[in-house]
Amino acid sequence: RALPDWLYILNKDGVFTGTNNQSTLQPYLQDHGLEGKRVDEVLPAEIGNLFLQTLAEVVHSGAALSFEYLDTAILS
Repeated sequence: RALPDWLYILNKDGVFTGTNNQSTLQPYLQDHGLEGKRVDEVLPAEIGNLFLQTLAEVVHSGAALSFEYLDTAILS
């Protein structure tokens, strides 16, 4: 709770099952309306697809993985 990080909870299919956002800062994705949606429904297609590919690798291998992308929304 000490860090202003936003936590989004997803199942292995990439569907939002909840959030635990303790920050007073404005999150990138609003909490309301996320539950039951897949990550590629709420993120830009390129980012959502990359996320789902990485998630599938994590589920298959059990390894901790990460990916990087350019968030063009913050550049405007």
